[in-house]
Amino acid sequence: ATVLWEQYTRCTAAFRVLTESKPAKYHALQAGIAHAQYNYFIICDDDNWLQSDYVETAFRLLNGYPKAGAIGGKGIATVEGDLPLPSWYLENPESYAVGPQGKHPGDVSKRGRLWGAGLASRTNVYRRMYQNYPTFLPEGDLSKEDTEYCLRLILWGYELRYDDRLIYQHFIPKERLLSEHAAFIDQKNQMN
Repeated sequence: ATVLWEQYTRCTAAFRVLTESKPAKYHALQAGIAHAQYNYFIICDDDNWLQSDYVETAFRLLNGYPKAGAIGGKGIATVEGDLPLPSWYLENPESYAVGPQGKHPGDVSKRGRLWGAGLASRTNVYRRMYQNYPTFLPEGDLSKEDTEYCLRLILWGYELRYDDRLIYQHFIPKERLLSEHAAFIDQKNQMN
């Protein structure tokens, strides 16, 4: 990873790889943010590709909106092999963190959450949120860490903001669409 960083990056920011032995994204975030050296952070999952101006735009937005605890962007689905998205996918693109997170850019606090994919936030705020109260999620299901963080922000009086200038691609392996399609059909059949 360090070699790729040096090969492709044009910035002077330090790059460091951390290893977290506890499974779940929550624990990885805790470790990463504990070692963070800057005022802001962006969550970029291994299947997210941030637009080239994402970091700069997130920085400007967080500077411009001091009440914003977190800002989320717009995800665009990119399916492996450039396959078309199946019609059933259109019924719930949010499960893939794809699409807009609001009808309009701005305060989306009433929505109650932003996706972890591409979420930009304040390092010191995140640390304070979890300093005395670690996650309330059950250890076996830490998959809603982004929602929990957003709800904490709202309870502390921060806004959640959506901005459609923050664009990322969410890479979706074709196997995921096939397996989730089967689960989707099973769920539909059970409802009927």
